[in-house]
Amino acid sequence: MSFVKAQATDRQEQVESAKVAYITKSLNLSVEQSQKFWPVYNEFKAEQQKIRKQLRNVFVSQAMAGEQEAESKANFDKLFALRQQEVDLEKTYYQRFASVIGYSKTAKYLRADKEFNRMLLRRLQNFKGSDLPDE
Repeated sequence: MSFVKAQATDRQEQVESAKVAYITKSLNLSVEQSQKFWPVYNEFKAEQQKIRKQLRNVFVSQAMAGEQEAESKANFDKLFALRQQEVDLEKTYYQRFASVIGYSKTAKYLRADKEFNRMLLRRLQNFKGSDLPDE
């Protein structure tokens, strides 16, 4: 593994560790709830990553298709099918989360997850400073 890739992996692990701590605190999970919730969360994230990788591949294929009408249509069909898979996955796992921590804490999880992602984005933007392009 290259040094840059190792650094990126370390950074991803730090972010995920911070996210786990943030969500655990936000939800005020008991030890028992944590032991049940995090394995389900990890399964969810792994499945979500598989779908998102496929989505990225579709976007790359779409960019490479250029003006090919049939290929563009096929890519759009794949795109919408993958987005539907993602929605179905969320529905399934949110029900699983609720069976472990209840619907109220599942709703808190959704808020905490979005809050953490916004906080992370703000930190990245502040870190980058003026390096971000103006739109």
